[in-house]
Amino acid sequence: MRRAAFLLAASLGAAGLLALLVGATSGPPRHRHSVPIEATTTPAIVPTGDSTLTIECPAGYRLLNVSVSGGGGDVTVAGVVLTDDGRGAVVTLRNSAGETAIATLRGICVKARTGDARDQGGREHSHPLGDPDLETATVEVDPFAGAAVSVPCPTGSVATGGVAEVPTGVEVQGSYPVLDATQAEWRFQLFNTDRTQAANVTLKAICLPLWTERFRRDRHRHLLILVTPRIVGSVDESPRLARRPLATETTFSVECPDGYRAAGGGWSIPEGLFRILSESAGEGSYELAVEAASELPTVELTALCLAQRTAKGG
Repeated sequence: MRRAAFLLAASLGAAGLLALLVGATSGPPRHRHSVPIEATTTPAIVPTGDSTLTIECPAGYRLLNVSVSGGGGDVTVAGVVLTDDGRGAVVTLRNSAGETAIATLRGICVKARTGDARDQGGREHSHPLGDPDLETATVEVDPFAGAAVSVPCPTGSVATGGVAEVPTGVEVQGSYPVLDATQAEWRFQLFNTDRTQAANVTLKAICLPLWTERFRRDRHRHLLILVTPRIVGSVDESPRLARRPLATETTFSVECPDGYRAAGGGWSIPEGLFRILSESAGEGSYELAVEAASELPTVELTALCLAQRTAKGG
């Protein structure tokens, strides 16, 4: 049973919305471009232990993040390496159960070019987006201690996904995007359950450039707009009797604002016994299904929402 996994709050105690929006280049005519997002799925038969699987976005799209569902909550993403073209990734899946599991690997993809819009001469044009990049950090967690570590993205980029490559005995108690006026990063909360040995953990964040490339005729560019809706609350339902130790199954979601699509998300929970059954980013929400064995007193879920149109540029 894993203490840390993906979770969502059952009662919405507080809600917050943080927007990341930088001014776009000015000058007439003011126009915007559409930003298409698609999901892709790959079925997987996962033996016990670690195994690798390649996931690929449709032609002309770039990978923003990956997640896994199925396998009774015993299959998790334990590593990710982007392909050279940014279209997909080689993903390490970890099956902590004692038997082969069937799971589904899911990726969220953004189109490598914006939709067409008209330039100053009335000609239709689109803008290419920059390729996603993988930022890596390594941290040492002291024996029987916790650590909160952020992997920052380069200036002008935003973190769209994160993976912690943890050794045995280290629990992930939080993994979520952070957007503010000065920094875009993916934050991890870790706990080393070993009482005698320190542990080294590799943390990875997928980073996507916010600005499109300039259109050659009019020398203008556009900005992707992201917000992070967040809910805070608790899961206080007592566990029901069942065949398995974990008994209370609940599905929760965080909605994106109108005009946005869910491009991913993350969670934070410092204590409690639970297992994540599935995680997904859909049309307008970030959703988690969790199976809990005890009360979860403090939970926080963050959705990463991408505007369906760029900021205006001219």
